[in-house]
Amino acid sequence: RSNIVCFNVNERHRPSRAVKLMDAPPMDTEFLKTGWMEKSGKADTKWKGGSIRRRWFVSTGYVVQYFERPPDVANNKARTARGGFDLRSVTHINPSNDYTAPQQAFDVVVTLDEGKSMRTFTVCPPTAEREGWLRLWVSIAKQSSISSDFEDYRDPEALHKMQQAIEPHAGRN
Repeated sequence: RSNIVCFNVNERHRPSRAVKLMDAPPMDTEFLKTGWMEKSGKADTKWKGGSIRRRWFVSTGYVVQYFERPPDVANNKARTARGGFDLRSVTHINPSNDYTAPQQAFDVVVTLDEGKSMRTFTVCPPTAEREGWLRLWVSIAKQSSISSDFEDYRDPEALHKMQQAIEPHAGRN
C-alpha cells in the first residue's frame, strides 16, 4: 500500500473529498506512477506564450490527478488536486497537435459531463520519463483512443492485470 495522499476529483476537475491512497485497494506499482510534468494551462492557447504549469502528477489505476507540488508524506500533509481525469474517459492520446509544444509533449483528450464536452490536456514529461508515462496511460486507455504513433507503447496484458488487481476490492469504499 502507498503512503501517498491524493484527492478524488469530480468530472469538472475540481477537488472533492480527500482520500489517502493507502485506503484504496492495493495497487501493483506498475499501475502507480508519480512525477513532475508540464501541462498547458488553457485549452484555447498555444504552448508557446500560453499558460504552462509544472505539476506533480499521480496516476493510480484509472485515475490521473495533478497537484501544485507533491504531498508532504513525512508530515502526513495532503495537497489539493488542481485537476485530473479518468483514463476510461480518454478519446485520444497522440503526439501534441500544438506545433509550439516541445517534441516530447503529447495530448490526452477526455470526455466530460457524460460526453457533452471534451478537454485536451497537453502534457510534457521530462524526456527520460516520457516512455513510462506513455506505456502506463496507453496500456490502460481504450485501444481505439491510441494514436498509431504510440501503439508500440501498449501492453495488451496491463489492463487485464490492473482490473484483476482492483476487482477483489471493488465493493470496499
